[in-house]
Amino acid sequence: MSPEQARGERLEASTDLYSFGILLQEMFSGEAPYEETDPAALFEAVKAARRRRPTAPLPPGVAGLVQELLALDPSSRPTARETQKRLLGLLEAPAARRRRRRGWLALAAAALLALASAWGAVRWARPTPLFTAGETPRLVVLPLENRTGDPSLQWVERGLAEMLAENLSDLPGLQVVPLPEVLDFLERRRPGSAPPTVAELGRALGATAVLSGRAEEGAGGGTRFIYRTERPGVAGRERRLEAKDLFAGANELAAHLSRRLVPGALAPDLRDRYSEDPFVNRLYATGLDRLRSERGGAAESFFRSVRELDSSVPETGLRLAESLAFQSRWPEAETEALAAVEAARQQASPQRTAAGFNVLAAVAYGRDDRPKAVEWSRQALAAAREAGDPRLEADAAYNLGRTLRFLDPAEARTTLERARDLYRQEGARLGEAKAVHVLGVLADEGGDAETAESFFLEALAAGEELDTPRVQAVALDSLALLATRERAFEEGLGLLLRALDLHRQSGERRAQIFTLNNLGDTYQDLGRVTEAEASFRQAEELCAATDAPNPCALIGFNFAELLLLTGRAAEARPLAERAEAFFGIEDPDLKFLRSLLLVSEGREQEARSFLELASAAVDEERAKTFHEGFDQMQAQTAGP
Repeated sequence: MSPEQARGERLEASTDLYSFGILLQEMFSGEAPYEETDPAALFEAVKAARRRRPTAPLPPGVAGLVQELLALDPSSRPTARETQKRLLGLLEAPAARRRRRRGWLALAAAALLALASAWGAVRWARPTPLFTAGETPRLVVLPLENRTGDPSLQWVERGLAEMLAENLSDLPGLQVVPLPEVLDFLERRRPGSAPPTVAELGRALGATAVLSGRAEEGAGGGTRFIYRTERPGVAGRERRLEAKDLFAGANELAAHLSRRLVPGALAPDLRDRYSEDPFVNRLYATGLDRLRSERGGAAESFFRSVRELDSSVPETGLRLAESLAFQSRWPEAETEALAAVEAARQQASPQRTAAGFNVLAAVAYGRDDRPKAVEWSRQALAAAREAGDPRLEADAAYNLGRTLRFLDPAEARTTLERARDLYRQEGARLGEAKAVHVLGVLADEGGDAETAESFFLEALAAGEELDTPRVQAVALDSLALLATRERAFEEGLGLLLRALDLHRQSGERRAQIFTLNNLGDTYQDLGRVTEAEASFRQAEELCAATDAPNPCALIGFNFAELLLLTGRAAEARPLAERAEAFFGIEDPDLKFLRSLLLVSEGREQEARSFLELASAAVDEERAKTFHEGFDQMQAQTAGP
């Protein structure tokens, strides 16, 4: 790295001459100009030009050349042609004192060859930057195609794209669009449509650069990456990278891209310390990172690959269960978690037993099986206390408290306060924020909106500080409900749209359904029926692929109401039946919905009976809303 690279300035050919000067000094003295080994310290030393002089004198002629090549000002360095001529001149000098000079003359010849090689390799080692100084690139990494012919490497399409995106996002001055956001955009396109253009990605995701490519089987059993980086209006050429294996190729690709996107930046390394196999290690570490940052849906492919490549990595099944639960894939998550609990019991490990029961409790909660959620939470609590692990105890208390909210609010509050305090004691800000949020929900349900808002804002601030989309999103959902209750519909709409975007980033489908339901409700309150229907239909698509009875029953109720009030009773009926099957007809909202269905069938007397039963069970304002909807339905059925 040259001083101008460290300063972030435009790079010219003189930068390569600086690197060659370092090479020459090391060849002739055995000492590098910089003694720093830490990358950050080396960066600062180069930037400040704090290089050391060699302790042994360099041969005549070479010392002056090295001094000029390492000049701080790039314009003061000799050109490549001048350097080549001076080296050749040294080789052709008279043979006086030849025995003393033979060694370094041979080295000079080798250096000349190295210089020639460097000119050939420079296009790869330091490619042409995509952006001018001062620009802040925003990169989209598209899923990479698996053309290796090996079905077991199918995870590469998303998994490797995620690894590249994650590591490149650490580069200074570079924004990388989160892969879940990219996938969401791709999934919303029509099936069979052509791949999106760079311009489309620019408009939809704010991209100023796009990386696309594929992995193929390379020469000698290695891996070949074929890829291109493009900008809107600037077509990129296809590039090739040959590597001994997938992992080495991924590292090389990340390094090349970092130099092209952020010249002068230290290249990212895809290594970590979780396994002896560096590639498996990085897969596992990336999966854990996804879970810890509440982006669990993106973790699945990593843990499946870890299991396939190295079954000895501990807790892989448990982590996979967490990822599946995050995606509301309850049966699969339960199977993995039960297997993890059984293995933990055989190993007499209360810590892993507690962790497994915590996942099972989360699965039961997601399936709205509250008795099972309480049972498994209590088993997790007992195992965590046996293990003496306060963090696992906090997780168990959180799972128990959020379930007891529906069964015993007073015990729920005490349990959640215990969870919050344990998380705080352990410095677990994420867990603390989640517990605080549910305490806010309890306060709201108890009629204390002011305390609830305070809790929600605290949770939101923690989520923003920790960069966890899920925590931010649920806090925004709750704040939106407070706003719409005060009839601040536009404010609520803005909060819900932010929440939906964050839920999509995290990949949690169950939460997206809840938010889309609230979004549809709010659009209806604003009289924007078309947008309300679009929100409900998006939620219905998620319900078709998700085991989420509670939010899907809510969607059934609200979407059925909208369809009835817009003259589509036939489409509304199965949705209403789904809601009734979950909530039961004793629910006043379901009584009201039944009254609308009966009006659509011309059974007005029965309809009015259900309307009165519904109105008697709610407050005056809600009863007024019921009657207004009923009158609208009557007028619509009567026709002109």
